[in-house]
Amino acid sequence: MSADTIGEITRILDDMLAKIPTERNYNAEFGRVAEILLREHSVAIPALDLRLKFTLLMQDEFSAIPREEWKISDMEWLAQMEQVTKQKFLQWIEEQIKEKGD
Repeated sequence: MSADTIGEITRILDDMLAKIPTERNYNAEFGRVAEILLREHSVAIPALDLRLKFTLLMQDEFSAIPREEWKISDMEWLAQMEQVTKQKFLQWIEEQIKEKGD
């Protein structure tokens, strides 16, 4: 994946994650990511699938921590979890592009 693609997708995710969750338009943002992947790498992943993958990666992060250690009301802690998830999501996207042969 080119540095431009990584940067563009990272900016989209950062802009999305900077908003409080109730103000995020997940479908639109993951739709933008899907458009980039198709345009730049001919990788067709529906926006809903990208959103689901991000959600599953986030769930994996929560599952790795005992429930009694969750800090759901701590916005900084949640933001850290989202940043880890974002990095894993970007890695997954890179894997999808490599599998495509780009």
